[in-house]
Amino acid sequence: MSIVDNKNVEDRYVIQILRAIAICLVVFHHSVNALNLPEYMNVSVQIINKIHVNIFFVISGFLFEKKKILYIQNSAKKFVQKKFIQLIIPYFVFSELFSMFIYVGYKIPRIASLMSNFGTKKKFIETIIDVMLFRNMYFESLWFVYTLFIIFILNYILSKSKLDYVNGITLICISIITVIIKANVGDGLWYILNKTITYFVWFYLGRFLQKNGRRDWFVFFQNKTVKAMSLIILVTCIIRYSVVDLKKYMNFWERAYYIQIENYLIALSSIVLIYSISLYLNKKCQNIYKLGDYSYNIYLLHNPWIVSTVSLVLKKVCNYWIVDLITVFVLSILIPCIVSSFMKKYFNTMYCVIFGKGVGLRELEWKRLKKGGLL
Repeated sequence: MSIVDNKNVEDRYVIQILRAIAICLVVFHHSVNALNLPEYMNVSVQIINKIHVNIFFVISGFLFEKKKILYIQNSAKKFVQKKFIQLIIPYFVFSELFSMFIYVGYKIPRIASLMSNFGTKKKFIETIIDVMLFRNMYFESLWFVYTLFIIFILNYILSKSKLDYVNGITLICISIITVIIKANVGDGLWYILNKTITYFVWFYLGRFLQKNGRRDWFVFFQNKTVKAMSLIILVTCIIRYSVVDLKKYMNFWERAYYIQIENYLIALSSIVLIYSISLYLNKKCQNIYKLGDYSYNIYLLHNPWIVSTVSLVLKKVCNYWIVDLITVFVLSILIPCIVSSFMKKYFNTMYCVIFGKGVGLRELEWKRLKKGGLL
């Protein structure tokens, strides 16, 4: 194996470990939200909420830039088709399955009262329209895949144009524009438009790291001084977030801009630290990358299917919040992995469709054998 091949393998392990850490943060966030926990736990979740999906967007941008030449060589139709299969089909499948679950639940008297915890009863055609326009209150956590699809398409269009300047100046300009929009408009936009504006810059950061001397940047992230500064910034922001009420010291507009800048600092410092943790785990506990392989499946399955259901049961039978949290967290990671492995082995075609994997390996092998006249 060449040095380049070794580097690519190492990159894959580190990326999958980053995904493993990010999905654990996502599941923890949703687990805490579903339970009645002490206030300080809610503060920790608000901090985590500024970190976890940012990692996924950075990774997606990094890999997009790595494959950009291949994407450009292929047709726009092929690119859109691939991303539609990976992202939009799973989004529709899981959204509509859960809306059907709610609809049927309301028809069963014994559990109808519980359905209000999941969503309101609507006609099937209404749920389709809601899902298409992302008025999707049945499966709100799937905003990520919907937003990622839009950001992929926008970046593909940019990469085919003369305006695709992936450099530090453009990154800074996008960051400033994002801060200005978010500070002045806040969340007063269509939900998906708001998310697209918020996370476009993180996807672009991934592209920037891949294109502009990624090895140099990653060596920079491992510098002890950089890691120490990142830790100091993160701890300072957490303390401020926990104990300092900005309303006492700033007017509305000052707070709006300060909060956006603080969000950037929290996310950037966390990404540096989590990247360092990923490198350490790659050396000491490399098998954790396998959890990263299931990160997308966990994201699609864990909430609200498992998180909401398990938390509802635990609220009835257990009053210890630590036990509840650990149980919900572990099951929300373990069950999707088991279900995915089972489906991949015994229902491969269905698995590939609903989890956005395209045509499965067994199907490809079947087609190859059939074409060769062996079947």
